[in-house]
Amino acid sequence: MANPICKSLLILLVVYVSAVTGKEPEVAVVYPDVDEPESAIYSEMIKGIKTINQNVELIAFDKSVTNRLPELDKINPERIIAIGPRALEIVHLSSLNKLIMVSLVYFKPGQYVGVSLAIESNLMVEKLSKLIPELERILVFQDSNHPAIHLQPDTENLRIKMEVREGNGQLPTIRLLGQFLEKEANRTDAVVLPANLPIDLLFEVAKVAWDKKIILVSPNLTDLENGALLAFYPDLFAMGQRLGFLAKEGKSVSVGQESVRMALNRRVAQHLNLEMDEPTLRLFKVIIN
Repeated sequence: MANPICKSLLILLVVYVSAVTGKEPEVAVVYPDVDEPESAIYSEMIKGIKTINQNVELIAFDKSVTNRLPELDKINPERIIAIGPRALEIVHLSSLNKLIMVSLVYFKPGQYVGVSLAIESNLMVEKLSKLIPELERILVFQDSNHPAIHLQPDTENLRIKMEVREGNGQLPTIRLLGQFLEKEANRTDAVVLPANLPIDLLFEVAKVAWDKKIILVSPNLTDLENGALLAFYPDLFAMGQRLGFLAKEGKSVSVGQESVRMALNRRVAQHLNLEMDEPTLRLFKVIIN
């Protein structure tokens, strides 16, 4: 009786060890070969990916992009992570028919597999409601082809209402934003700026918002110096980790950012009479005065 039992236990042990030590899928990470400080963006994302995937091949490309295509074809990875729009173009030039995951690109839900630069709507509502308790409404203005928010179905059940107003292109989106600021906006609103708002138009928007004391929130860190109260920008390491999980599990899903860093323009906060205590200020990675 002992031998069959021992044999069964041995089989279970072998299956368990195989599952634990099973070979990870080979992942190729395609990204641009650039100088500092831009290269730090890709390095941070790759660090995140490597905490999840050890079987990673890095393929950096320069302006002569096609010189790395034979290398990519030779590796023949099971998964490909394309970081940035140029990397995506290059991967599509290859002859490989593999699971391609995209990041550091704004895209619509379902448009690509991967992690968009768009922020998960629930995350933004949660962050803003804690930072500014008196908020009643969040208005998101975005180009439908360049979405800054990944809208989740259950967002409508949260305490603060979020409305997404989309234009079919940059100019229609800017018109929607301008009309809202002139006719509808009030001091209990937070306005999320389009991710592709040109700098010259940002100055005009910021002037109107300053005069009316309207809260501006941006997905671009650079907008903080030009009138935005808050900026939400990518946590690159966390984005890399999430890509790593998707690649490891082979999931064909389209998601937004679930982890972001925050920045504050203190001068704008003072103008808006927004008081933030020290524990709240410590939540910001960047504060400008």
